Amino acid sequence: MKLKKTIFDIPELELENFSTYSTKELMAITEVNKIEDMEIDIKIVEGLKSMKVHNIMKRPLELRDFMRNFPAENKEKSSIEELSFSGSKSPGLQQPIERAFMTFLGYQLWHLCKQMRFLKYREKDIRWKYYSNFYYKGMRSYNKNFLPHVDPFSYAANIFLTESEQHGTSFFKYTDKETGRDFYSMSDVMSAGDKLRTAYTDGLKENYQYQVSDPESDDKVIGQMTPKNGDDEWTHFEGDHFYKRYYFMPSTFNSMSMYRGNRWHSATFDAKNTKSGRYSLVACIL
Repeated sequence: MKLKKTIFDIPELELENFSTYSTKELMAITEVNKIEDMEIDIKIVEGLKSMKVHNIMKRPLELRDFMRNFPAENKEKSSIEELSFSGSKSPGLQQPIERAFMTFLGYQLWHLCKQMRFLKYREKDIRWKYYSNFYYKGMRSYNKNFLPHVDPFSYAANIFLTESEQHGTSFFKYTDKETGRDFYSMSDVMSAGDKLRTAYTDGLKENYQYQVSDPESDDKVIGQMTPKNGDDEWTHFEGDHFYKRYYFMPSTFNSMSMYRGNRWHSATFDAKNTKSGRYSLVACIL
């Protein structure tokens, strides 16, 4: 069968149609300040070790302009469609950032952590992953993704590229009513025994309407449980009677918040009353 010929009006492509960068230009965009020009605060709060660095990037606005060129996934639409190329449950917009563009940044962050004795990893043992998060006024939640969660990687470093000090990252603990024992992560609960684990999962069902994701599965572990309320207004979550906040790291412009990903935490963001969005580059150690 002879195919019908389709005629396209094909625009010409020229060099100026592309965003181009040399390696040195990329290094300049992702350059961090000297340690003596930073303000660094390392804390251990209830077992959570974190590092807050102010004045982290040398050219934060150039980095922000560079990052805006990457396509962003609309997480709200992807959540409703129940299909996401990133697999993340994060709200708002998210941009996967190719690791090659951030090679110099990753080395500098590792060097900073080594100098501050924050990490013991050797550089060759670290594998970085990068993406951005943008939270905005009117942003919605899906299946209550404002609630505390743990990350599938060891450490996260959030570099904030907007001024949104009233927002930030909150860390939470759960206290068992009967024993008074505090839990700070999913792994804490999972290793606590059947009785304490059941008390926690019952609390998830009662307070947040968690359900088992796959009712047919014989392995109904906590990781397969999720709220099923679908699309809803975003909740400015700062803790409640079940999850108590014990630490908060503000998202100040050109600051970095670094912490272990296995502790319960969530983005604290007032999508209803905010006057500006919150944009951050996230560097994760896998």
